[in-house]
Amino acid sequence: MKRALILLAAGLALPGFAAAYPESINGFHDPSSKRPVVFELPEGPGREKAEAYVKEIRDSFYKESELLDASAIPAAELAKKLAGGFLLYAVPGAKTSLLASIKKPGFKFSGAGLQFAGKEYAGASRLITLAANPYADGACQVYAASSNDQLAGINNLFHGPAAYYIFKGGLEVAAGLFDGRFNPVPETLPLADAIEDVNEFFSKAESIHPDLLANLEPDGYRELKRRTVNAVSEKLDKQRRVAIKDLAYELYYAAAAFGDGHTRMHYQNLPESEFQAANFPPFRVQFRNGAFFVSGALDKSLEGERVVAVNGAPFADFAAPALARCSGETFPFKAIQFSEKQTFWWAFTKLFSGGKQFELETRDSAGRARTRKLGVIGIDAAVELRKATEKPLADETSLRLLEDGSVAYFRYPSFRYSEAEKEKIDRIFAEAGKAKALIIDIRGNGGGNSAMGEHIMKYLTEKPVRSFSKMQVKVSAELLANPKYSRHMREENLAFAPGTLVTNRTKEEKQEKPAAFFGGKVYLLTDNATFSSASDFAAMFRDYECGRIIGYETGGLPTCFGDVFSLALTNSRLPFGVSYKKFYGPRPKPGDEEHGVLPDVPAADELLAKYKGPDPVLAFALDYIRGGN
Repeated sequence: MKRALILLAAGLALPGFAAAYPESINGFHDPSSKRPVVFELPEGPGREKAEAYVKEIRDSFYKESELLDASAIPAAELAKKLAGGFLLYAVPGAKTSLLASIKKPGFKFSGAGLQFAGKEYAGASRLITLAANPYADGACQVYAASSNDQLAGINNLFHGPAAYYIFKGGLEVAAGLFDGRFNPVPETLPLADAIEDVNEFFSKAESIHPDLLANLEPDGYRELKRRTVNAVSEKLDKQRRVAIKDLAYELYYAAAAFGDGHTRMHYQNLPESEFQAANFPPFRVQFRNGAFFVSGALDKSLEGERVVAVNGAPFADFAAPALARCSGETFPFKAIQFSEKQTFWWAFTKLFSGGKQFELETRDSAGRARTRKLGVIGIDAAVELRKATEKPLADETSLRLLEDGSVAYFRYPSFRYSEAEKEKIDRIFAEAGKAKALIIDIRGNGGGNSAMGEHIMKYLTEKPVRSFSKMQVKVSAELLANPKYSRHMREENLAFAPGTLVTNRTKEEKQEKPAAFFGGKVYLLTDNATFSSASDFAAMFRDYECGRIIGYETGGLPTCFGDVFSLALTNSRLPFGVSYKKFYGPRPKPGDEEHGVLPDVPAADELLAKYKGPDPVLAFALDYIRGGN
């Protein structure tokens, strides 16, 4: 997401849903709503741990929400407090009346696992789901588990694009969407309904997007629509129905064809049977600096080697069915999207379904080619390999003093906008002032609110600044139908017809210089996963000459689309998002619509080869600073 405060120069973000209740867990998540966080936990083993965990979640993400113990509040008072929606953390027990009152969807934990919406999930122990609010129209969100111990840590499980997730320990075994009555959407549709959804997808994209054909010629767009209809029509089963996963497969391609990293499908859920039947390679890949490398493998001798080809096809060509369905402005960002969710993409595309063995060609660090036969693996082994391989960067805003305190290392994983976050940034710069050099690390930062970028910039430059020189907003019928937007229009006495493209230009403004202004040398670390508001910040850093940029090209462009209007298709309920704004960097330059922010000091592989630690790019940056640069 981009900055959430410059719509028609009046300050309103409009993430909206066409239905009266959220289509997905992501859609329900809104800390600003101040919905109560409720827990209902049985006495016995793990109770204290589970309650402490729920309190920690509230304190971390829902600071302004009331924390309630459902068992300690009279029923009438509880009903009044929860009528506007709530988050429930619960474990079934003798005194869990609130959990029992939730009828849609129906679910029940037992010794054998979980019964959910009429289906049995053996061994399942955790459930994250939207549900019908028992006290009023609308939704609530439920985090439920078979025991107090299983409830603790439940937020660490990935969820978001779907309306429900079922887990066996840490392994997702099912996920899906609901219709308007909180019943799981069937896995197949009549062909007519599927084609209706295809037409709805394109119609909504045309209505909402500010420049849908920025990367497509009109003839290419017409061909894209024709291709999508034909491809879906060819997916008929014996009952002349289309599987929702097959519809999603084709719509992923269509959304990615627009070349906008924010306009995308959000269906990344397959039935358990699809994953169980899928084959996976016995290695995982990582994309960096224009190539794919083995980041982890059952055969440790493969790790670190560049992936050249699979079964004689260049790896990018072999993986093209997946890469072509990843939304992004640049190939590196598409490759990052694929790498981050490669377990899903291998199952979704079935690229390793051709047999039990395949041929892999790699090159080692000396450029020597190696070709070998490898066997495929199943989902359980693939998940274990993912767990063993993942080495994420720190995901908390933090500061470390390195090089005996002469270098301050500021890790910033997300542009979160809040008073508490601003205060944290202020404290970081107060401490960083002790150092001679500052490294700001926004690698892997997927964005957030660009207002935080301006807050950081006031510590780095005394020049007048702006996040964007220009912003265009598409005023669509969908935005006008959003209650928040309609209220805003009445308050500001603004009237724009659907289809109007409103341009808002901003001036550079001088910010008040803070006491902790950093006067030393500053370096910014970027990579191909630096996106949205994070790449906007990189453009500001570049345009206002705040220091040197080290690393790789950003995944986002200085001139780009953003701020997403979220919807779901009528028949399949497939969730997707469409950008409704176009942003132009603070001081636009030639090429800003074609490539990301480029580093001043590229972290080329040959330079990184001598740095063997867990973070060779940071080690390279420190060496660069030691050299007096």
